[in-house]
Amino acid sequence: MQLALLAKRTRGNTVQGSLILRLGDAQTLRGKKHAAALTAAMLLRGAQGLTRQQIADRLDALKAQLDISGQDGIVTVVFETRRDQLSELLDLLRTILREPSFPAAEFDQLRSQWLTALEAERSQPESLAGRALARHDNPYPKGDVRKRRITG
Repeated sequence: MQLALLAKRTRGNTVQGSLILRLGDAQTLRGKKHAAALTAAMLLRGAQGLTRQQIADRLDALKAQLDISGQDGIVTVVFETRRDQLSELLDLLRTILREPSFPAAEFDQLRSQWLTALEAERSQPESLAGRALARHDNPYPKGDVRKRRITG
């Protein structure tokens, strides 16, 4: 693990941080290309005794911003808060990351949103161009997490 702390005066006494979590390697993630993205999308939707709204309310009370994203076996957490609220935000973040609840209703809602987005993407010029480029330069075998998904 690497940790870097840089003492720097900031406007409003704000603190920013990021955390990168690697979920596996090419072999263990084989056939699980979207696992990191789905995991990241679900983390803010519920954790040990906290609903999605309670997490959002807690972040508002802490005057904190928290973004969790994922791609290709990597989950990235980026946060910002005021220095005096940092320990409380880190406690909340610990709960979110270590004790997620993955509520079924939230997963169904997320799945529906993803399917709608995929369907809308099928005719977008940017998506069509991306797929054409991916077909041209895609050296990874089928099922490899690094392989760009080609549809259409």
